[in-house]
Amino acid sequence: MSLINDALKRANEVKPPAPESTEAAPPLRPAEHKSRPAWPAIVFPLLALFVFALAGWFLVKGVRAGRDLRSTQIKVFARENPVAELSPKSALTNATPIADKVVAAQATNLEPVTVEPAPAPTFKLQGIFYRLSRPSAMINSRTVFVGDKVGEAKVLAIGRESVTLDCQGETKVLTLQ
Repeated sequence: MSLINDALKRANEVKPPAPESTEAAPPLRPAEHKSRPAWPAIVFPLLALFVFALAGWFLVKGVRAGRDLRSTQIKVFARENPVAELSPKSALTNATPIADKVVAAQATNLEPVTVEPAPAPTFKLQGIFYRLSRPSAMINSRTVFVGDKVGEAKVLAIGRESVTLDCQGETKVLTLQ
C-alpha cells in the first residue's frame, strides 16, 4: 500500500500547474434549431387518404362482384309447337311460378312460355383443413366452415376425408380424390 501512496505523491509533484486565462469567456447563448420542412406534414396525410380511397374502391368492386356471382339466371325459351288459340286470359291461367315470379305468355306473343329447370350445381372439393375446434374445407375455390353456404348448399359437417352438404333438401357427400 505504501508503494501506491508513494506513486500518487510523485504524480502530484510532477503535475504542471493549470494555466491562468486572462481572456474572458464569451457569454452563453441558446442553441438555434433548424426548422423542419413542411412537405412531410402535407404529403403523408394525402398519401394515406389516397390509400384509403383506393382500398375503399377495391372493397366496393369486390362486393359488387360477389353480388353478381350470387345472382341466379333463369333461362326462358318459347315452345316449339305454338298454340294459335291462346288468349291473354288463358296465358295467365297457364302461367308457371318460378322463384316467386310468374312467367306468362304475352298477349302480343301467342306462344306459351316454358321454363328449363336450372342445372344441378356442381361442387368440387379441393381440400380439407381438419382441426378439432373448427374444421374448414375448400369447395369451388372458397374456404367454408360448418354452417356456411356454397351456392345454394349448406355445409352440414366436415370430416377428415369428406364434407357433407345439404343442397335443396338433398344430402351430398363430397370426398377427396
